[in-house]
Order: sequence, then structure tokens, then C-alpha cells
Amino acid sequence: MNDLSRSFAPELLAPLPDGAGHGYLENDAWWLTARAALSVKCKFLGSEIRWAGSSVLQLACESGLVSDGLLRRGCDVTAVDTRAEMLRFARARSAAHGYRIGYDHVARLDALPHADGQFDIVLCDHVFDRDLEAAPLLAEIWRVLRPHGIVMFTCTRPGAMTALRLALFRGRAAPGLPRHMGRRAGMTPQRMRRLLRDARFEPRRFAGLAPRGIPGIGTLSYCTVDGRRPLWLGTAMKD
Repeated sequence: MNDLSRSFAPELLAPLPDGAGHGYLENDAWWLTARAALSVKCKFLGSEIRWAGSSVLQLACESGLVSDGLLRRGCDVTAVDTRAEMLRFARARSAAHGYRIGYDHVARLDALPHADGQFDIVLCDHVFDRDLEAAPLLAEIWRVLRPHGIVMFTCTRPGAMTALRLALFRGRAAPGLPRHMGRRAGMTPQRMRRLLRDARFEPRRFAGLAPRGIPGIGTLSYCTVDGRRPLWLGTAMKD
């Protein structure tokens, strides 16, 4: 096994079929559920730093949904992905709304074409719960972050119970979980804290994301909770 295959989930290296991006239609259930959770995720993650005026890098941007949300909050957004088809879709969709987001294709996420200390925030939405080696990626995130910059992440937990809940209630239990994620390995908050400390980050806030209300009744909404949930959010600071 070479260095490239050790460092990356296979689906982050393999090309997607033509039209793969069109699995993200803005009026389908996936999109509506992901949008319902986006404001709560941004509010939690933004508690560490002011969004407006911040320079943000989003890794593995997928459909561009989160990038759109960051732009609307006043961020200068750069979004990268290793899959050209996904970027073409995200770029075209954002442009149709008049959003000015820098979408860049990269060969790999641990060798970014950005300067040292270029960003205030690096956002990893369902990056670390893929089957990949986290240490090289965290080292690269450290490099491109400014001093006291923030790395933010959303992850799903590993284990059979989480897998069952995601299979039965995928959209509700983990809104925004990528359609083209491939093999989901999962990540626990405890392991993430260890990895962050090893990479010289200071772990900050962690919380679960939970749906509110009764399924099928009323408007779907979300909140952050202290208890264990299939999907969790976290932040860490570059010391």
C-alpha cells in the first residue's frame, strides 16, 4: 500500500460518474433536511470565532451547501475537493445563486496549494469520519491556519448502533451526511481529542446534534445537546 492510499479514503481519490452531483437537488429531502440543520451547526461552530470577515477553507466541499451558508454569514470562502465532477456541480449551483465562492480542485487534502497561515477557519464537514489517516491531514490543516485559528468538524460515531440509526433514519439522524461518502468509518469525540492534541491543537467545544419534535409533524429543526448522538460537532484551536 502506497502513501497515497494510506492517507485517503478511496472515494476521495476515485472519480465520480458524470452527473453524480445531480443527486443534490435543492428541493429533495436530503437538501431540505441538511438546510434545516445548517443554521444550528453554524451557530455552534461560530461560537468560537466571528464568521463575518473570516477567511474560511472548507475541505471536501461535496455539494457546496455549507460553503453557501458560510458565504451568507459574511465569510470569504474557499472550498476544495479531490473530485472534479463534484466541484463542477457545486461551482455551477453556487454561481446560479450569484454566490462568489472559490472552488479549487486538489489532488489530495494533505497537500493543499495554499500558503502557510492563510485561513482563520478550516471546516471539515464529514471528513474525519471517513476511512482515512487523520494525522497527515491535521498537520496540513495546522499549516494553513493562522495562529489561534479554528478547525471545525462534524462527524458520525462508529459502531453498529450508529450504523443502524443511519440506515433507518439517515437524513434525520445525520442531516447533511454526504451522498458520495463511501465507506463510513466513524470517529468518536474521545479519539478526535487525542488526535488533535497530538497535532498541537487545543480541543475546545464538543456537542451532539439532535432533531427536535416528532417525525412528520411540524417543521423539522435541530439543536445541540450534551448527550451522545450519532452526529456530533467539535472545534479546536491552533495553539
